[in-house]
Amino acid sequence: MSLRVFDALTGGIERTLAKNGLMLVAAFYVLMAIQTLFTPGGVQTGMDPEPVIDAPAIGALVAILTSVASLYLLIVSLRTFVTDETETIPDAALRDRPVWAFLNVFVGLIVFTVLVTIGFVFLIVPGLFLLVALWFFDVYVAVEDDDFVTALKRSWSLTSGNRLGLFGLGVAVVLISVAISIPFTIAMVVVGGVLGVLISQIGTAIGGIFIYATTAVAFTQLRDATTDVSERAQSDDWGSSTDDQWGHSSDP
Repeated sequence: MSLRVFDALTGGIERTLAKNGLMLVAAFYVLMAIQTLFTPGGVQTGMDPEPVIDAPAIGALVAILTSVASLYLLIVSLRTFVTDETETIPDAALRDRPVWAFLNVFVGLIVFTVLVTIGFVFLIVPGLFLLVALWFFDVYVAVEDDDFVTALKRSWSLTSGNRLGLFGLGVAVVLISVAISIPFTIAMVVVGGVLGVLISQIGTAIGGIFIYATTAVAFTQLRDATTDVSERAQSDDWGSSTDDQWGHSSDP
């Protein structure tokens, strides 16, 4: 079954604007705001605003902590958006092996970035191909509990036959994210300073969570298309009737 690009986009928008989607937007915004207020690197906008607290050691610590929290937020977001829950953040999304998922997403992101960068260095097309083919590795780590190597392999397999459609989806997601950020960027230029940066980050937070939501919706769409019909008929909100909430088999 081919990817339904329009459905993935509309699904991503709906999930972003749902109650728990907006909660994730708020969490993402708070992390960026903290980084802006406490680290010099968080306020580099060309207007040279100063951080609220000018202490390099504190700024470095805050930068590390917010980066770790942001990666954790990615995992929680993907786990939330693959479910049908729209009101709250599922407890399991927060508590299911967070360290394992974090380490594998972290290392996987390094490998992913290196591979895509090498692809772009040689030719643009290989880089774009790898970017699309390995798109869902972090979802497999967060949702299916895979290690990063298995996740990269499974993403490659899942995207096979749908990579052109996924490329189109990626372009659309980027354009929509840019469109979301435009009014907030204009406000930043008008207001200026740290306050202007904080305003612009509202658009960044919305766009970031929209990307996560659309990724999860597209992943679910492709994964469900490869699932046996009889299994889908017996499935609950989390996965097949023999799986736990992330789709892990409960069979011995």
